[in-house]
Amino acid sequence: MGVFTNIETALHTRLATLSGLPSVAWPNVAFRPTENTTFLRPTMLVDPAKLSMLNGTQMHTGIYQIDIYIPLEKGTSALLTLLDSIESIFAASKTMTSGTDTIFVQAISRGPSTRQESWYVGILEVNYLCYS
Repeated sequence: MGVFTNIETALHTRLATLSGLPSVAWPNVAFRPTENTTFLRPTMLVDPAKLSMLNGTQMHTGIYQIDIYIPLEKGTSALLTLLDSIESIFAASKTMTSGTDTIFVQAISRGPSTRQESWYVGILEVNYLCYS
């Protein structure tokens, strides 16, 4: 596999280890959310690759953004619990391997929470780095 496939595979695989994983709207896979049901939507936000060494090694960075959709008007407890749980699985080991590539977690942060249609949505951002 190539570096882009390896990065995405490693991050998706790590997310899939979440205990009690709710439904996930994986990229480019048919998904219809059920109202009043929690679900996740991961998205790759890729930065342009940069030449990091004279031998041609490239540095790939980006954000693995996980949108967490919880039912509207039920408080924030479920959202905060999921944010903490997902943060924990990425913080527990800050390296992942897929194929011949190692992906490093640089930082994990929380984005803004907003109302979207019938859901309250929180964001978790996993900043990653990979050399290839």
